[in-house]
Amino acid sequence: MTITDTQSVETAGLTADLACQHPTVQRTIVLSDLVGSTAIAATQGDDALLRILTRHDRIVALNASAWGGTVVKSTGDGAMIVYERAPLAVSSAIHIQRQAQSVQMAVKVGVDHGPVVEYECDYRGLIVNIASRLADSATRGEILLTERAAQAASLPGPTRPRLLPGLDDRIRVRSLVVTRGEN
Repeated sequence: MTITDTQSVETAGLTADLACQHPTVQRTIVLSDLVGSTAIAATQGDDALLRILTRHDRIVALNASAWGGTVVKSTGDGAMIVYERAPLAVSSAIHIQRQAQSVQMAVKVGVDHGPVVEYECDYRGLIVNIASRLADSATRGEILLTERAAQAASLPGPTRPRLLPGLDDRIRVRSLVVTRGEN
C-alpha cells in the first residue's frame, strides 16, 4: 500500500495505534551519557570514539544484566536502561560510574522513576524525558536522580530544586557524585 497524502498518513497511523495496546507501567529509567564524545571524534577520530563507545556499551550491558535491568537502546553516545526496581537501578548506575572511571571514561547519568508507556520494545513518556534531561545536566562522574527516584530507591539525602529544559516547573533532584575509591 502506498500512502500518498497527509490524510492517508494520519489514517494509517490511527489504525495502527488502535490495533496495538501500549500499557503504562512503573519503571525506573537510567540514561547514561559519555562526556566529550564529539571532542574525542574530532581530536582522535571516529575509530577511537567507536572503541570508547564499545567499552561504554559493554560496561552498561554488564551492569544492566547484573542488576536486573534491560538495555533498551543506544542513544548514540550513551544508553537507556530500564529497571523494574529503583534500588537496583541506582546500584547499577553507581557501578556504571565506578567502572567507567576505572578505565578513565567520563560518564553522566540521569535517573527517574514513575509511569512510562511500553511502546513496542521501547519506553516513552515524561519520565524518560526527565531522565534524559538529568543526564544532560549532570557533570562528569555525577548521577542526578529525581526526588521520586531517590524515594523509590530508599535513598535518603538532600534534594534541590532544578529547572530542566522543556519543563516549566522546577523538580527536586538528588545528586550523587561517584568516585572510584568509594564503596
